[in-house]
Order: sequence, then structure tokens, then C-alpha cells
Amino acid sequence: MILGKYSIWRRENENDNSDSNISLMRDQVIMARVYSGLAKLKNKTDLLQELQTRIKDSQRVLGESTTDSDLPRSAHDKLRDMGQVLAKAKMQLYGCKLVTGKLRAMLQTADEQVRSLKKQSTFLAQCAHKTMPASS
Repeated sequence: MILGKYSIWRRENENDNSDSNISLMRDQVIMARVYSGLAKLKNKTDLLQELQTRIKDSQRVLGESTTDSDLPRSAHDKLRDMGQVLAKAKMQLYGCKLVTGKLRAMLQTADEQVRSLKKQSTFLAQCAHKTMPASS
């Protein structure tokens, strides 16, 4: 078992994007939540505990940060630690069909939210257009 090999959870290339670490950390938290749900279902209490601890650590580090420069110095360690736990979870749970199902459900929910927000945006734009005075 090589816990340092978690290429999908570490930056492969340096990125000029000012929030690449924040994005990575948020993605890790999402996957950790998926795996923690599965660990609970599979009664893998040690893994569940470890995932929950790492989720809390990452959320604490993220706080109100909006760019990488807002992150504390410990953020890189937290990214690495979460990556290692995700690698362990992947080895124990990834083959599980529940991962696919859970991710599809999350995607469907996100799609529904996007559609709803688009409808709301269109409606508000139409309302704004109607309330604007006509130009002469």
C-alpha cells in the first residue's frame, strides 16, 4: 500500500489560478463526504473516523478563504493528509457500485440546482427589463 500515490488528489502541474488549492481542497472534501457515507454503510468505522477528522480539518483550514493567499501555512499539509486518506478510502471502497450511484445523485442534484437558478435568473432579468423606463 503506497499512500503517497494519490495523483488525482494532488496538483500535477503548478497553476497560476489564484484559488487552485482552495478548489482542490473543496473537491477533496466532497469526495471525503462520499467515501464517509460509504464507509458508514460498509461499517468501516476506522476509515469513517479518519475521513470525518480530515473533513473537519480541511473545513477549518478553508474557513472564509477565497484565494490561496488567504489560506494558512498548514493548508499544504492538510491537502496532503486528506489525499492520503482519500487514497486509502479509494482502495477500500472505490470498486463499490455505491460510489457511482452517489456521485450520479450528486451530479443530478447539482444539475437541477443549475436549471432552477437559470430559470430564476431569466425571470429576474425579464422583471428588470419590464421595470426599466423606455428610452425616448
